[in-house]
Amino acid sequence: MTNIIPLSKLAKGIDKNIFSKDSSVVINKNGTPLGFMFGRDSFIVFLQYIDDQFEIKIKDYKKAFKNPAGELIDLIEEKLKLNPEFVKKLKLTVKDTKQWIPIKDVMKYFNVQS
Repeated sequence: MTNIIPLSKLAKGIDKNIFSKDSSVVINKNGTPLGFMFGRDSFIVFLQYIDDQFEIKIKDYKKAFKNPAGELIDLIEEKLKLNPEFVKKLKLTVKDTKQWIPIKDVMKYFNVQS
């Protein structure tokens, strides 16, 4: 016999409001987690939480930056369709922008290697 409970009931040591209502855990009759069910947005938030913890706890920048959670986020974002409202607002912003910052300056600011 299995049961589905909200992830927030099992999450310890993290902000229980970080995950939306569409996060659940499938548990067996002994209360052992068997699997997790996430909506798209809550799954991405969950991965971002893991990614953030890598950056906080791992001092080696290269290892912290190149971790499985971060790579999965990149892959998901690469495959997701953009929200049409976001695209519309972005086009308006680009059109109204008066000053551009060179990409090399942005990369330098965020310490990105090319």
